Amino acid sequence: MLVGLFVFVLLVGVVVMFHEAGQYLVGRWLLDISSSDLKIVLTSLPQHVALRNGDEWASPLDFATYQEAYHQYDPDSTHAVVFFSAGELAQTVGVVGLGSLFVLSGSTMFAQLLVLSSVMLTSCYWTFDIALYLHMGSLTGEFSALWARSPLSGAGLVVFFVAAHGGFYAVL
Repeated sequence: MLVGLFVFVLLVGVVVMFHEAGQYLVGRWLLDISSSDLKIVLTSLPQHVALRNGDEWASPLDFATYQEAYHQYDPDSTHAVVFFSAGELAQTVGVVGLGSLFVLSGSTMFAQLLVLSSVMLTSCYWTFDIALYLHMGSLTGEFSALWARSPLSGAGLVVFFVAAHGGFYAVL
C-alpha cells in the first residue's frame, strides 16, 4: 500500500510539473518574460508560476497583484487567453503522451492513475477557483481569469480537457 501511495504522489507531481512547465514556457517564449522575472513555485499550494512585480513575486493567490504583474509583460492582454490556458493544455498533452507510453510499455495501471490524478487535481482547482470567484466577485485564479476574458475559450478548454482525458481513459 505504501508503494501505491508513493506512485500516486509521484504521478501527481508529474501532472503538476506538466501544468506549470506549460505556463512557464508560454511566459518565456510567447511573452518573452526573462527567467529572472518568472519562476515555478512548487512549495506552496496551489503550485503556480510566479511573476516578478517590482521587487516582489506575485502569486495567483493574490490575483489582483498577479494581473498587475502580468500586464507589465502583456499590457494589452493580447496573449492572456494563451497564457492562462497553457497549463491545462500542456498538462493534457503531457498526461495523454506519458499515459500512452505507459500503455505501450504494458503499465496500464500507471496510465489510469496518471489520468485520474490529472482529472482530480484539475476538478478541485476549477471548483475552488469558480466558487471563490462567485463568492468574492473578483478573479481568483487562472481559470476564472480565462473565463472572464473569454467564456468561449474557457468552455473550449473544459471540453478539450474532458474529451482528451475521458477519451484516453475510455480506451484503457
